[in-house]
Amino acid sequence: MKRISEITADDIAQYLRLDFDDNYVPICLASAKAYISSYTGLTQNEMDNFTDLIPVVYVLAATYYEERLYETTGKTSFSVNKMIINTLDMHRVNHL
Repeated sequence: MKRISEITADDIAQYLRLDFDDNYVPICLASAKAYISSYTGLTQNEMDNFTDLIPVVYVLAATYYEERLYETTGKTSFSVNKMIINTLDMHRVNHL
């Protein structure tokens, strides 16, 4: 099983089922890892200790990739995936 630090842009591209190179995928991966680190207060090295954060990286990177438009059409509310929030909350050390 991979650690979070070992997840590559190619892994995310495969998860997204992309059959072409997209320079935006590495940005999405880095953003997902940074988001988790900022949200939980865990360092990148500490995040490697929690395998349940691995799916969070994939989902967040995919969300960044798929929801990259500034304007949305027809959306009047924003809903956050509760599994993602609950997983992040379990590892949170910066209870601000």
